[in-house]
Amino acid sequence: MVNLRTLQSQELKRSVRSAHTAYQARLKGAKLEVERKREKAEQKKQEAERAKKAKVEMDKSRQSLQKSEDTLMQEEEEVKADLKAADELLSDATAKLRDALSATVLDKQSVKVATMMLDTAKTKRDQAMQSLQKIGEKRKMLTDKQHKLLEKAVASTVNAAKKKGKAKVTQTAKRAKT
Repeated sequence: MVNLRTLQSQELKRSVRSAHTAYQARLKGAKLEVERKREKAEQKKQEAERAKKAKVEMDKSRQSLQKSEDTLMQEEEEVKADLKAADELLSDATAKLRDALSATVLDKQSVKVATMMLDTAKTKRDQAMQSLQKIGEKRKMLTDKQHKLLEKAVASTVNAAKKKGKAKVTQTAKRAKT
């Protein structure tokens, strides 16, 4: 009988140890799960902060580009006004030269004035055309920057969608296992 009690006592001790080990493992697993969830929440929080910062930067870039575009449009309007003034001066000079040459008595002074007006109009027109060309180059650079900004925005959106998709696939796989 002593033997039986000893065997039962030893079996009971083994059962208690086994239960204790299983309990410790479950506690450790629960602790790991809590830690994993905390890390995941922290990761989501950091990702949200990064996304917010990226959005703020994107908005600043967009506003800066819009401001540059507005400035370019204003410059372009001013240059077009200069070009129109040069064209009017050219028309006036041409009319003055025509009048001076068609007169019965050749008025050298009128011809000189008309010639100076033509030269001035040509110079102003050339300057306006150069300015328009520079504005066109600036506009092209601005458009390239806008395209890059758009590509960056699309890329970040696609990456965010991929990350969400991976997370959903992972969660679905975990649910399927349980």
